[in-house]
Amino acid sequence: MDHQYGVKSGFPNLKPGSVPVFTAHFPIYRTPSDSVLADLSIDYTLGELEGIVESMYTSDTERLYVLNEQGEALFASDPDWIGKPVSAGWSRLPAEQDSGHFAWKKDGFQGIVMYKQIKAPLFSGSIIKLVPYEDLYTDARVITRFNMGIGLLFLLIGGISAVLISIGFTRPIKKLIHFTQKVQTGQLDAHMDAEREDEFGLLTRKITGMTRTINELIVKEYRLELANKTNQLKALQAQVNPHFLYNALQSIASLSLRYNAPKVYDLIYSLGSMMRYSMNTERIQVPLRDEIEHVQNYMILQTERFGEENLQLEVQAGPEALELILPKMILQPIVENIFKHAFADGISGGLIQIECRLEGAARLVLAVKDNGRGMSPERLEEITACLRGSSQPDQEEIGLYNVLARLRLQFGSAAEMQLKNNEDGQGLTVTLIIPLEEIDG
Repeated sequence: MDHQYGVKSGFPNLKPGSVPVFTAHFPIYRTPSDSVLADLSIDYTLGELEGIVESMYTSDTERLYVLNEQGEALFASDPDWIGKPVSAGWSRLPAEQDSGHFAWKKDGFQGIVMYKQIKAPLFSGSIIKLVPYEDLYTDARVITRFNMGIGLLFLLIGGISAVLISIGFTRPIKKLIHFTQKVQTGQLDAHMDAEREDEFGLLTRKITGMTRTINELIVKEYRLELANKTNQLKALQAQVNPHFLYNALQSIASLSLRYNAPKVYDLIYSLGSMMRYSMNTERIQVPLRDEIEHVQNYMILQTERFGEENLQLEVQAGPEALELILPKMILQPIVENIFKHAFADGISGGLIQIECRLEGAARLVLAVKDNGRGMSPERLEEITACLRGSSQPDQEEIGLYNVLARLRLQFGSAAEMQLKNNEDGQGLTVTLIIPLEEIDG
């Protein structure tokens, strides 16, 4: 209990011995010497210490001890130990460690001993906390039960989610199976509404669109077959033996010579040669010589139409180039386009040049050049894009597009068609580039 150390108090109501305390004694030195002037004793109220340490342990299951350096209990969860030395084995702490823990199974205690040794100027001692295994296991069992409850809850939620997801997956699949069964029985006009916006909805729309397209293609095929039979019937009805036409033209040509009209004979001969060349479906590949001859026959008819003073044709081709085998009708459509577009406003001093040259052993170059009105850069870009396949050809471009398509069908993508305005600002040059390796192969 507290006391006044023989000193009279100036507080009239002070009653010594009514409050339990623990005292810390500190010597006061005459500095700088080590002689002691006095001893300073400070009383600490034990109740305040109890209030501090109560938050450090659970009073029902755990035990806490605050010991001074002599091993006496300044505070103990068991009040009978306060002020007495603690001699239990767990109170002998390791000297080499300031804090830590160890297991203890003696002296009526089984559990974990946690400690903290304090060495400070105002206080030296230790704090020891005893936690029984039962308390530790209780928390572990609570956590285990809590985890098991959460696991069961998630398992239940997962099972319900799996059932709902399974229903969500199987329902549209069953609808698709029912729809495909209808299609399998021949109901190509069957329809299924796509109510969903997910992958199943997309798949439903794709399948219904595919079925609709197949139905349209089948109907279109039936219609084409009917149209083909109709056309065959009309072709049989209107069929005329080509030899009859050639013989008739030859008779007319002979008659023109009888009446001394050689010019008429030349024209009829050119027309007959063109018809024989274009209507012969058995020859799909011809020497370049025949292709140029076909263009010359075409130009004879056009020259007679516009006059020799207004239209001329120049052909430059070496003997080796003339013997090369090429697809039929690749030059005449280009020359025909010149009359449709380059000379559409009339011809005066018109000149068409065809140049056939070999560039080494790599390729054949066919250039058709005119001195017409040329082409605007915008229109030239449109046609070039069509030839590259970036856009669909229109009616004016279909001739050039077909020529290039037939060349690429035989010679591959290495075959090219280039269009550019002439450097003098008059006319256009169409150039065909054909790889010789494909020709030789």
